[in-house]
Amino acid sequence: MRIHGISRGRLRYIQSSLISSGMSPLERRGKHVSKPNKTPTQVVSSVEDHITYFKPRQSHYSLRHIPHATYLPETLSAKQMHAILLDTYRIAIPYKVYWTIFTSKFNIRFGVSCLDTFIMCDELLQKLNACSNEDEKRQLNI
Repeated sequence: MRIHGISRGRLRYIQSSLISSGMSPLERRGKHVSKPNKTPTQVVSSVEDHITYFKPRQSHYSLRHIPHATYLPETLSAKQMHAILLDTYRIAIPYKVYWTIFTSKFNIRFGVSCLDTFIMCDELLQKLNACSNEDEKRQLNI
């Protein structure tokens, strides 16, 4: 017992469990029923529904580097999303709870991935937006 650092009480507890059930005792640390700070599942589901409502887009060029990352516009932020949630659902959800769900269940970033822009495509898009004539647009699309 001294070599393994086991006390007599611990040994008696293991022996009584083996005699009564035929199995060693299960680990029970952290398995209590009362969890006063746990966020209700209804609140978690409403926050998840609210976040998915924004429909983030997936990056095209950075799939290899950041495979599951999705992006929202850079004009939006998590604080603004939380404020919209409070206005929509009229529930007092703390920002910390919103942020925890946002970061743990979703891989959403704000802005455009730095790998997602291709200079030639950006220039072509600007030229297309600047064109007022349909013939010029057709020439650029070729």
